Amino acid sequence: SGDPSELLSSIPVQSSRTAPWR
Repeated sequence: SGDPSELLSSIPVQSSRTAPWR
């Protein structure tokens, strides 16, 4: 949807900077 996080994980995170693995 615009965030690289959804590409790496299926979990709905706010942004890549808020991602647990980031």
